[in-house]
Amino acid sequence: MRADKKKRHTRLCELIEATIEEALAADEECFFEGYHWAIRPLTDWADMLGVSVDAITDLIKEPPIRRTYTQVEGKKAVLLRVGEEGLMTERELANIMKARFRKATGHDPRPEAWAMLKGLASNWPEGAQVDIFQTVLDEWPAFKARVAMKINDMLEKGEPAQHAWHKYPSISVMLRFHELALELYIMKLQETGKKPPPSIVMLEPNLWLHLHGT
Repeated sequence: MRADKKKRHTRLCELIEATIEEALAADEECFFEGYHWAIRPLTDWADMLGVSVDAITDLIKEPPIRRTYTQVEGKKAVLLRVGEEGLMTERELANIMKARFRKATGHDPRPEAWAMLKGLASNWPEGAQVDIFQTVLDEWPAFKARVAMKINDMLEKGEPAQHAWHKYPSISVMLRFHELALELYIMKLQETGKKPPPSIVMLEPNLWLHLHGT
């Protein structure tokens, strides 16, 4: 890829990710076929980048930009995202979780939380990361109660730990006790009867035998 084209392509990737983040923060619908997408006419992308529509059409063919099409208000719309084919990247997931955190608390995560969000995306089962994160945001007191019990157990064993109060849900606490977040998510799935993603079923298949009428 030529240097000038590469520069435009990099900028377009940034604009796509920013558009998705803005849509999520505004609670706008941008979820389609398992992914979050930036939804704008090609003319908008061209204006934002200062190039022709033909140039945008060429740029969106280059990975890691992914594209698909659907109907929005009866018109064909192009949907764009940045990431690996078929699976969301840790960066994409971290962006989504960042937006979810902002919506739940009214505050952006601290700058150092970015790496922690990517850590959560890495530690939690594929396809369930955002739902687990949202569950902890929604059920923060229940999660903290589990954490408090774990810390008590650690202290009794002489392990380094301490109780702490948090004004808002703590991403660092989620990361340190990511297994407790997963347990809470599974418990909520069982309570609601919601079908879990395959990665969750694979952890303990016997928990989900009822899904197959067993």
